[in-house]
Amino acid sequence: LGQMSAEDYERAIDLPSVRGPSPRPNRALTAEEISALMETCDVDSSPAGARDAALFSLLFGAGLRRSEAVALDLANFDRETGSLTVSATPSRAERKTNIDLDRRKVLERWLLKRGTTEGPLFNPINKGGRIEVRRLSEPAIYIACHKPAAEAGLLGVGFAEDIGGTEIVQFEVVNPS
Repeated sequence: LGQMSAEDYERAIDLPSVRGPSPRPNRALTAEEISALMETCDVDSSPAGARDAALFSLLFGAGLRRSEAVALDLANFDRETGSLTVSATPSRAERKTNIDLDRRKVLERWLLKRGTTEGPLFNPINKGGRIEVRRLSEPAIYIACHKPAAEAGLLGVGFAEDIGGTEIVQFEVVNPS
């Protein structure tokens, strides 16, 4: 727009990085907060409610990271045994984890809405409620967290940024059916 020369602009943006602790809170959710989050997903009858409940149950219940959750395919879940094969990441080796009965029910609820077509386990859902046939992205998990978190009164606790990678041993499903 002619307000500043390119040289002046380059000098203006040439700033050193700011070092120090993160200003956002960084803590694990309590069991009550996770129950509130799962209850919020449970009362949402849309495909997004079922998907988010399944996603949260694996992130919190199986200790999956966001990157591991979005990399899952339907073929990674053995419906007969309840085992889930999690692909290797740069910092974690490939592993198998057994999904307990409560988490399996939540995952099965999502699969009833998603269908059994091979492909990504977690898909984006458009505003019309249609499940798209492509992989949910890692940033989309962050964005998808905000609606149920706001409804559960959890915005501002830093969980959307830090979700995943922390296993909650005692995990209660409010209403898996």
